[in-house]
Amino acid sequence: MTELSYEASTALLELHRIIEDHSQALVDILRGAPTTVAYPPTSRASAVVQLSHPIGAADDVALDSIVKDRMAAAFFEWLNVLDGTHDPEVLDGGPWLGLEVRPAGDNDRPMLHDAFMDSWHDFVATRPIE
Repeated sequence: MTELSYEASTALLELHRIIEDHSQALVDILRGAPTTVAYPPTSRASAVVQLSHPIGAADDVALDSIVKDRMAAAFFEWLNVLDGTHDPEVLDGGPWLGLEVRPAGDNDRPMLHDAFMDSWHDFVATRPIE
């Protein structure tokens, strides 16, 4: 395996932590814990929701495994897009070469976490009308 930079290694370790944390949060929600929904950023965003029929504790191990697997699969696919080994399905343009992610240094650059929510309406516009 190629030696990764400190920043890349740290980002991947943090990605695993995020999967763990968010998987547990989802299991808690499916067991009945209320949560605030912020995605997708629509008029119902930031609403507090709670399941009316929570999943029982007996399903925790299976549910935890399924959620972690699906979250990891989503991030793996996204990392393939960043690496340029998978073309974005929302693009019908020219060739996709990937996205270079470098250690931060320019405070004036756009922040991806801010642009993520702002890009929702652009994403919706790429989907076929049903």
